Amino acid sequence: MFGLPSDTVIENREHALNWVHPDDAERVRASVLKAMQSGTTHKQVYRIRRADGVERVLRGTGEIIRDDSGEIIRVSGVTVDVTEQIEAEEALRRSEARLREAQHISNVGDWESVGATKNRRWSREIYRILGRDPENYESTYDSYMSCVHPDDRDRVATTVREGMASGRPFSFEHRVVRPDGKVRHVL
Repeated sequence: MFGLPSDTVIENREHALNWVHPDDAERVRASVLKAMQSGTTHKQVYRIRRADGVERVLRGTGEIIRDDSGEIIRVSGVTVDVTEQIEAEEALRRSEARLREAQHISNVGDWESVGATKNRRWSREIYRILGRDPENYESTYDSYMSCVHPDDRDRVATTVREGMASGRPFSFEHRVVRPDGKVRHVL
């Protein structure tokens, strides 16, 4: 993990902290000291610089073990290299941001409905198309149907019901009415 030979001995806490990235060192040192003083568990995500100069992101958890008189007799912990996880999460955030931008530019939204649980998710663009505020409008089937033009509701409900029953993809055009009264045609 640290890029050190397997026979390397990390002599003490300060020696171990020498590998912590300089921008994270004080935060980690303070967390360790607080855990030692208060007896709490130390938990941190921090960067290290390996012996070969490569930076990695670690998640460390340490527990202070004391004897009956309160003296520290052992520090026990686990350190996990989470670099790939952090990189994957960042790549996902960038990808989601690009998707949101592409949806906005193209005026396309996406939604998802999870089976009988009625859990639904709408992209921000769906809310924008409907003229609704995502903070104050629920992404439910009934909420959506209340946006559908009254003359199209029966056809939309039938198409959705048949599509769900068949399990096959379905597509249809209809109108929605925004809160300002403007009618939009959607596919």
